[in-house]
Amino acid sequence: MASTITSTIAGDLVVEVEAGRPLGYWLTACCGAAVTGVCGGVACKGCYQLVDQRLAWAWFWDNAEHVARLTADVAALLELPEDWAVRLTAPAAERARAA
Repeated sequence: MASTITSTIAGDLVVEVEAGRPLGYWLTACCGAAVTGVCGGVACKGCYQLVDQRLAWAWFWDNAEHVARLTADVAALLELPEDWAVRLTAPAAERARAA
């Protein structure tokens, strides 16, 4: 089960537990799909519309470098409440501890 915060600008920011670690990734606003690399850059897997290249990576929440990059991307891409990271990661961290 994934935790999701929705944004009309970049799409959804999703966290799920993979191998006991909270993994985050973006879904596109157009189709709610993951992204893929294409000749022209990064595109939605649903409609192949080009999207911002910052949507093209996944991160582990327990990796400080990944979280720092995500924080910079979020500040640039989304308008979220101050507690967005806590709201998103708390349920995934609990599931990781329970697993």
